[in-house]
Amino acid sequence: MPNKQPSNETDKIKVDYIAKRCIHSRKCVLGLPNVFKPGVKGGWILAENADVEELVDVIKSCPSGALTFERLDNGRVETHNSIPTVRLWENGPIEIRADISMSDDATKSRALLCRCGKSKNKPYCDNSHIDADFKATADPKSLKGEAVEDLLGKPLNIAEAPNGPIILEGPVEIIASSGRSLAKHTKTALCRCGASKNKPYCDGSHAKIDFNTAS
Repeated sequence: MPNKQPSNETDKIKVDYIAKRCIHSRKCVLGLPNVFKPGVKGGWILAENADVEELVDVIKSCPSGALTFERLDNGRVETHNSIPTVRLWENGPIEIRADISMSDDATKSRALLCRCGKSKNKPYCDNSHIDADFKATADPKSLKGEAVEDLLGKPLNIAEAPNGPIILEGPVEIIASSGRSLAKHTKTALCRCGASKNKPYCDGSHAKIDFNTAS
């Protein structure tokens, strides 16, 4: 994993942090300020300062997946609803919660993927949408979907088309920021160049603007 920091471990839980995935949503700092202390010399995660169940809840609230945990006491682990979800952020990234399979590392549970096309850490969001003044609604009209029930329980595979969209394969539900269901799919392509006129879906605009994922 890129830019992974040393683990913070107690006899009940191990907490890992991947700095390159963090967008500083501050869910951790606001949720448990006695545990997550940015700028503290020698390590900023003090897992021993909180009840393990409370710590698990705060880590699970991290949308980017920068924070993860491993239970060492056979306690509660991270689980998901029966249908993986893609939540749209207003003028920002897409938040995925699922048993995610990607090419860059091991299966993950949470990820924030860029859809403005400007991230320097593609496919992940790095907050470039803010400076780019990216505009994309998180509450579009309901979309045309399909039945996914036959694929429930399967992981969500995420692939990156070269200089093109994000390809999702597996059962997935697209939801608005409010939680309203927009559509369900077994396979779909999501825009990540920022130019689609049919967001969150790809409409081929990446070819028209010569989108380059290396930039």
